[in-house]
Formats: sequence, structure tokens, C-alpha cells
Amino acid sequence: MRGDEVIENFSLHDWLFSRVVCGCGQPAQVVGVIHDTLDLLQRRWADPDDPWPDASNVEEEALFGGDDRWRYLTYYWLDNLGLTDHGGSVPGFLTDRGEQVLAALEADVYIEEGRREYHALNLNR
Repeated sequence: MRGDEVIENFSLHDWLFSRVVCGCGQPAQVVGVIHDTLDLLQRRWADPDDPWPDASNVEEEALFGGDDRWRYLTYYWLDNLGLTDHGGSVPGFLTDRGEQVLAALEADVYIEEGRREYHALNLNR
């Protein structure tokens, strides 16, 4: 089993700390990359007649700084986490779990002193 099914009684906090971050360093930055990449992929695949729109290529360039190593590392990592299904190639489309995680991240994000933060990263839970 790939583990890409929707998680019952999903806890973003528990999922992040069991699969993605440990709380030290810059977890909000890492979670931000997941959020931005899932959002980009969701919008990229929204129009089946234009699966590779130029706008997403510009956003992809901005997100990964033009470095294919980081771009593909992120795409492979999201696939390994069960958030995307690459089919024939990465980047892929969002799985049900990917949709669930993106929706949870979008509901959880807030701006603190000009920085994007996530309630789920609060270690005092």
C-alpha cells in the first residue's frame, strides 16, 4: 500500500511531526514548500486541456529558484509521502491524501510578523 488514502480523523499536527518535520530548524519553511508545491500542482492540473500552462512554469521557477535538483527532489518526496501520484512522470497530480493535506494547510496558515506560519507546528499542543 502506498499510503495515499485519505486519513480518517486527520490531524495535520500529528501527520507533520510523524512524517515531515521534527520541530527544530525551520519547519514552517519546509511546510511552506509543501503547501506551495501542492497548490501549484492542483492548479496546474485543474484545466485538462492545458496541463502545462506557462503561468505554472513561471511559478515553478520562482518556487525552486531555477534549480532542477530541488524541484525534482521535492516532486519525488511528495510522491513518496503519498501526496501525489506521478503516473508517467513527476510532477504528478494530487492524490486524495494530497488534496486533504493541502486543504488542511490552507485552513491552518496564518501570517505572523510578515511570515507565513502554521498552527499545526505549535509545539505546545
